[in-house]
Amino acid sequence: MSAAPEITPENHIGFYFETNEGISLKNLGAFLMEIEHLAKLKSHFGPAAKVEIVGAGTGTFWMEIAISAISDVSTALVESFVKAILSRFKRKKGKLAEAIAALAMDNGVVSAEITTKDQKITIQKKDLGAIETVAKKRSDNDGYVQKGYWQDGLSEGGFGVRAFGEGPFGG
Repeated sequence: MSAAPEITPENHIGFYFETNEGISLKNLGAFLMEIEHLAKLKSHFGPAAKVEIVGAGTGTFWMEIAISAISDVSTALVESFVKAILSRFKRKKGKLAEAIAALAMDNGVVSAEITTKDQKITIQKKDLGAIETVAKKRSDNDGYVQKGYWQDGLSEGGFGVRAFGEGPFGG
């Protein structure tokens, strides 16, 4: 993986996607929305948590996020959150699993590294559980758009793409 900044604050997490291609904003947006959703669960940082990108770069695409919450964000809490992310990467179904699978399938991501102040965990494309799920949904034309993650229709939990005002930023 290319050189990326060292993670030093205990409330920061780095994501490094090894690829020789650009990263689709659509797929990256879906991934980030799921990371934020997971962070805001009561079992992690709670609904008042704030998740922000504090750095990003290319070569191999990297980004660093910071998480702040009402209570202190401890190293142990961040490590628990990283374990939850990693377990979802390995699942066969689920929005975060399918978002990372779409990054791998559409943007040539061959591995993803999650880095904190105290640890680095790498997962290879072959270990992403939802690759087959996303491929099957796309081949069945189950609302997936080629080269994209978004579902067409609100009934299936997607953001919708049918009319003006629908989607993650409106409606």
